[in-house]
Amino acid sequence: MTKSDQATSGTDNRRRSDDIRRRRSAQSHAAPHKERRFSSLLGGLNGRSSSKRRTVNISGLPPVMARGFNTPAGPASKVRGYKTRRLYNISLNTQGAEMRLPALPRLGLSWRLASLLMLVILGGILYYFWTAPEFQVSEAKISGLQRLTRGDVNKALALSGVPVFTLNPGQIQNDLVESFPEFSQVSVQTDLPNTLVITVTERVPVLIWRQDGSSKLVDLEGMTFPARDEAALSAYPVIEAAGDPPVLPGTDELFASDPATPVALDKFLTDNLALGLPLKGEATQFLSPETVTALLKIVDQAPNGAQVIYEPVRGFGWLDRRGWKVFLGDVSQGDMAQIDAKLQLYRAILEQVRAAGEKPAMISVEYLHVPYYTLEPSE
Repeated sequence: MTKSDQATSGTDNRRRSDDIRRRRSAQSHAAPHKERRFSSLLGGLNGRSSSKRRTVNISGLPPVMARGFNTPAGPASKVRGYKTRRLYNISLNTQGAEMRLPALPRLGLSWRLASLLMLVILGGILYYFWTAPEFQVSEAKISGLQRLTRGDVNKALALSGVPVFTLNPGQIQNDLVESFPEFSQVSVQTDLPNTLVITVTERVPVLIWRQDGSSKLVDLEGMTFPARDEAALSAYPVIEAAGDPPVLPGTDELFASDPATPVALDKFLTDNLALGLPLKGEATQFLSPETVTALLKIVDQAPNGAQVIYEPVRGFGWLDRRGWKVFLGDVSQGDMAQIDAKLQLYRAILEQVRAAGEKPAMISVEYLHVPYYTLEPSE
């Protein structure tokens, strides 16, 4: 190898070694940057994972229950709830501008508070309806009265100031029948706000039964009820009775039963109320309708000024103003033909006695086949 070749070879070696140094130097400068990028990349990943781990709220998860134990596996922490506030923004006329109103708290209403509030409201409504004058009855509107007045009925009811929705029409009807036996029918109706309507049918008296100083009004059906106005008694014919009236048809069979088989009192009253047994506060069946019809005929046929009378033994008749008594006997059957025959017989006997110049003391035609009379003692 010549010197020139050796020199060329040495130059190449130096160049090659210089290139290797430069590459190593370049690699040594680039390595720290890669490490920093890698470490920063790892740090970022580690940071994300740690941040995720930090944001996981284990206490917010439902508790894990272990089989066979009554306590949760992990500690349970109570999460405090916050009531959000309602925000209201109002747009202004300027574009992009708005005004925020003060935040209002969101109110929560529990079922207990709601129930209490509803109870208070209902109590107030009931108190208003109970005490408001608009719903209180001032007086009843009554129709059908003839002898009684509205004041009499309203005074007996005493319902002024009572709330209309507390009234019992059935009870009012019973009270009226008990207080006023002269009512044959009573109808009661209530209406809001404060109306009480009563419709009655009064019994029409046709005669007065006077016995032992007391007077009773009797209608066509033979029902008796007390006389409330003494001044009105003069408008009806009076029957002066010396004893109790004739037994009503059907009652004589009850008392003629075998004494060995007595009837219980309660059963007797229950089964025979329709026969005229008196009830408290109700009109009483005093005479049969046939007896009342016969009495009205006697009143019509008796001489002017005569007083119709009744004696338990001789029956019905009248006291003539000239001083003698006339008895027609039992007229409870209401046989008008028989009454007419007895009246004709009476007139014939009277004419005969007066033709003889005598004055009768009593004439009895109780029995058509055996009439008799008595005379006044001659002077």
